[in-house]
Amino acid sequence: MRLSTILSLVLFSATTLMAQDLQHLADNLKVKAPSAKAKRISVPFVKGAEVKILAADYEQFINEKGRITRPLTDTPVRISFLLRKGDQSAISKDYEIKLKGTRTAKAGTNPKPQIIPELLNWDGGRGNFTLPKELKVYGKSDFIREFIRELNAILPDDYKAVQTDEMKGAHFAFGLLKSLDAEAYRLDIDKEKGVRIAGGSATGLYWASRTLLQMLVQSPTALPCGEAMDMPRYQLRGIMLDVARLPIALDYIEDVIRLMAWYKMNDLHLHLNDNFIFHEHYVDAGEDPFKKSYAAFRLESEMKGKDGTPLTAQDLFYTKRQFRKLVEFAAERGVNIVPEFDAPGHALSFTRVRPDLISQGPMNHVKRRCEMLDAANPQTLSYVSRVWDEYLQGSNPTFAGCKAVHIGADEFFGAAEDYRKFADGLLGHIQERGHTPRIWGSLSAKRGNTPVRAKGVQMNLWSSGWARAWESVNQGYDVINTNDGALYIVPFAGYYRADYNQKGLYENWVPNRIANETLPAGHPQLLGGTFAIWNDEIDRLHRGYGAIDLWSTIGNMVDVLSQKMWGQPTPPRSYDE
Repeated sequence: MRLSTILSLVLFSATTLMAQDLQHLADNLKVKAPSAKAKRISVPFVKGAEVKILAADYEQFINEKGRITRPLTDTPVRISFLLRKGDQSAISKDYEIKLKGTRTAKAGTNPKPQIIPELLNWDGGRGNFTLPKELKVYGKSDFIREFIRELNAILPDDYKAVQTDEMKGAHFAFGLLKSLDAEAYRLDIDKEKGVRIAGGSATGLYWASRTLLQMLVQSPTALPCGEAMDMPRYQLRGIMLDVARLPIALDYIEDVIRLMAWYKMNDLHLHLNDNFIFHEHYVDAGEDPFKKSYAAFRLESEMKGKDGTPLTAQDLFYTKRQFRKLVEFAAERGVNIVPEFDAPGHALSFTRVRPDLISQGPMNHVKRRCEMLDAANPQTLSYVSRVWDEYLQGSNPTFAGCKAVHIGADEFFGAAEDYRKFADGLLGHIQERGHTPRIWGSLSAKRGNTPVRAKGVQMNLWSSGWARAWESVNQGYDVINTNDGALYIVPFAGYYRADYNQKGLYENWVPNRIANETLPAGHPQLLGGTFAIWNDEIDRLHRGYGAIDLWSTIGNMVDVLSQKMWGQPTPPRSYDE
C-alpha cells in the first residue's frame, strides 16, 4: 500500500473518531435545570468545543438564545444543543428540563378540564362561572359570528349567545396579546368577570374558542374557574387525503376541515391527481393500462390534448372558484390547504393529454410505464409548469391563499439524474411564483450529481428507503414526519393500516421519531407530522366503498394525533379514557 493511501486512511479514521467522540460528548452533557428566577438557560461547558442551543420543543418558553419565558405551571421542556470542534459538529439528544411555573398548585381547586388535545398549563381556581341566559360575546376576529352560532347549537334552548360591540360587560371577550406565539392563547375564567381570552393571533384566539366549545359540550351552562396557557408543540399537524383516486365531494372535505379544527389540526394536504397503480393487472391480461386504468385530475383545467382529451376528470371535479372558496373556508378555521399535483410518476392524467411525453428510458416496473412522464425531456417540465401556472397566476389565482403547494415527485421509476433535474426545475418554478414548495422525499433512493434545491423546500419523509431523515435534514430540507410504517392508511387493503394501531400510536408514537431515526423534538427543520389516507383499492381492486366509509377512520386518527402533536409526548390519560 502506498504511503499517501496509508496517510489518507489514518486521517479518515482520526476524523471519524473525532466525530464519534464529539457525538459522545453531545449526548452526555451536564444540563442544569434553571432556577425559578433564572432568565436564561445555562449552556453546558465542554472543554475545547463550542456549545450552542439548537432548539427547544416549546420555543415560547426557551428561545434559540436561551432566554426563558416562564410558563403558567411547571412544564417539562426538551432542549438540544449543537457542538462544534474544528470542522466537526454534532447535534445532541434531547435533554428534558422542568421550567418552574409562575403559579403553584393549591389544594381544593378545579382539576384541569378534559379536552383534546389536553391544555398545556392549567392553574385551577375555585367554583364555576355560571353562564347567563343571554351570553354576550365580544371580539373583532372574523370567526366570532360562527363561534356564536356554534355556541347556540350547544347551549340549552332557553339560552342565547349574542355579539356585543363593548368589551365592558361581555361574558366572553377575545383580544390579541403580542407576547404570545401565533397559535398560543391564554384563558382566564372568573366567577364574576366571565371569560377573558388572549391570543397571539386570530388563529390562537380561534383555537381558544375550540377549547371553550369542548368544555361546554360537557357542561353547557357552567365553566370551571381557572387560568390556562396553551400552545402547540409542533407547528404542522396534518392529514393527507387522496381525493384523486376516490371521488370525494367538497362538502365532505368541508366536514373534514371542521373536524380538524375541532382538534386544532392545521394542515390538509389534498392529493389531486393520481391513478390506479397496479397496471400489471391489465398488462398481464393482455390489455392496455394506458386506456383502461382509472385516472383523475380533480381540478377544472383548460388543458387538453391534441385529440381533445381533457386533463380534468369527468366523474367529479372542483371548479377553480369552488377550490378558492374551500381554501378560504379552511383558513377561517385555522387550516391550511396544500394542493398537490403529482408528477413525473403517478401521472396517467398527464400522459393521456401528452402521450408523446411518456418515458421511454430504462426503468423499474416497466408494466407501469404508462403513468411515467419523461423527466429527461425539457418539454415535460414546461408542460407540468404550465399546468401549475393555471392555478398560480392570473388576476385571481386559485392557489393564492395556499401557504404551500406540493409537487408530488414520489415513486418515479426512471433514471435518477433525470428525476433530480426535473424535481429541481419544478421546485424552482414554484418558488419563482412566490409559493413554498413541498415534495415527497426521494433523494436517498435517487442519488446523483444533479443538485436539487433544499432552501425553502418542505419534504414529506414517507419511506426510509426513499429518503432518510438525518440525510434530508443535513441537505437543508424542512421535514414532515409522514412515515408509511406508522402513519399510512390504505382503506380496505391488507397493508398500510395505521388505523389498526391507534392505541399504539397514542401510547408510543412521537413526531420526532421517523422510522428508525430520531431527531431532536425541537429541531428547527422538523415541522411536524401528517397521517395519510391513500385510496389504492380502486379500479379492478375496488371493494365498493365510498367517502362516507372513511369517516370513522379519519375521526379516530385525528383525535389521537392531535394530542400527540399538540401536547406532551407522554399521554395525559390512558387510551380508553
